[in-house]
Amino acid sequence: MTGAVWLVGAGPGDPGLLTRRGADLLSRADAVVFDRLVSPEILELARPDAELIDVGKSSGSHPVPQEEINGILVRLAQEGKAVVRLKGGDPYLFGRGGEEFSHLTSCGVPVGVVPGITSAFGAAACGGIPVTHRDFASSVTVITCHAKRGSSWKPDWKALAAVGGTLVFLMGTSALEEIAEGLIGAGLDESTPAAVVERGGMKGERTVRGTLGSIAGLARSAGVASPALAVVGGVASLNLDFSDMLPLKDLTVVVTRGASDAPRFAGTLARWGARVLVRPSIDPRADFSSPALSDFRPGQHEWLVFTSAHGVEFFFQWLAQKGWDVRAFAGAKIAAVGPATARELEARGLIVDLVPDVFDSAHLAEALAARKTSSAAAFRAWEATDVLSREMARSGCRLDEYPLYRNEMDGGEVGSLSADWVTFASPSAVRGFVRRWKAPGARALCIGPTTAEEAQKLGFQTVTARQASFESMTAALLELARSEKATQKERAN
Repeated sequence: MTGAVWLVGAGPGDPGLLTRRGADLLSRADAVVFDRLVSPEILELARPDAELIDVGKSSGSHPVPQEEINGILVRLAQEGKAVVRLKGGDPYLFGRGGEEFSHLTSCGVPVGVVPGITSAFGAAACGGIPVTHRDFASSVTVITCHAKRGSSWKPDWKALAAVGGTLVFLMGTSALEEIAEGLIGAGLDESTPAAVVERGGMKGERTVRGTLGSIAGLARSAGVASPALAVVGGVASLNLDFSDMLPLKDLTVVVTRGASDAPRFAGTLARWGARVLVRPSIDPRADFSSPALSDFRPGQHEWLVFTSAHGVEFFFQWLAQKGWDVRAFAGAKIAAVGPATARELEARGLIVDLVPDVFDSAHLAEALAARKTSSAAAFRAWEATDVLSREMARSGCRLDEYPLYRNEMDGGEVGSLSADWVTFASPSAVRGFVRRWKAPGARALCIGPTTAEEAQKLGFQTVTARQASFESMTAALLELARSEKATQKERAN
């Protein structure tokens, strides 16, 4: 059985700029063959069990020759695999996509193409430069600074100097002096605006602006490195900066929630510009072995108390196992620690009677005490802290705890992550993370003080959300990022 190959353009590097079709194919592929300019965040979208094959090429260095790449694609397809050939930018703009398509079809391999946002336009835009603008340019010419193997790079400088509009040179970091000399020698004024966009659409993006006569020296002084592109023409004088719209840009944030919980939080962070790595640090698993559950009888408690959305999920699993439904608890009132837990209960048809103003166990206990609660049943994790039971005891309320699930994740080989922030929604998430990962220098964004205390014990500098919710965690990170960027601007000035 023959598989198929899709040539997919990965865009400039930001996973948010990958097409929906490209992301869908990537999530389903058995094998992904990728180039150097594909960002790690985009590779995160691949299936966890997908075979990842790095055939990265850089200027002057081709670890895997094109002929061998062709062979890899054919072999994988002939093994019956769904293959994504992932290329930075667009596969048909200096991406050798046409060559690979022709070779695959000649070998009888089905092949499709998913266009991508070319870095010639996308990376320039991320760097604040529109390649066309009615006041400056009505045309754009894209030039590669690489020649076919065995050939030398010899652009027609006179034609390029005369064409007008915007000139975009891809992969031109090492050729800036040659570009300037060639264009000036062909008659273009050395005062023509020019800019270099480094890592456009990726973490560490920056733009260096100057003139055709100065840009090579400015880029060298700034330490500009590949990947970068050069823009020559009036539009290079523009700085259409939209970084205020993406205050989390250049921040890598680790989300430690599980696969079912992470997408919403991760998506919110990504919309504000963050590079998000999803690394579940807990794996909630049902465990109904507590003797307390065996002794439980409906009707014994005035309140049913839930301190997490997972607690709700496993409560209903336990009910099903017992052969009960919610009618067994008719007359009991329901308390939830916060809005996420309340939403989970309401999604299952239960109206929540109490959510504290501050979403943590201490304030939940205070709110229950204010209702003069005499007895309550709390459905929780085995690893839950004693804050709720301790505070309830102080108020004279009987609290019976019924553990339903365990949060700890099995240990394994310790990996390393390069990140600015790690987000934690529970103390067990902190413990699970440090068992699996190291993130040197990363700060911890915590959902509440108890979680922050655990993170501090394990060596993190912490920031705590004002409310125990993912919305409040996002707000805290946005506030801090904006403040730190403002401070950086002041120092720069």
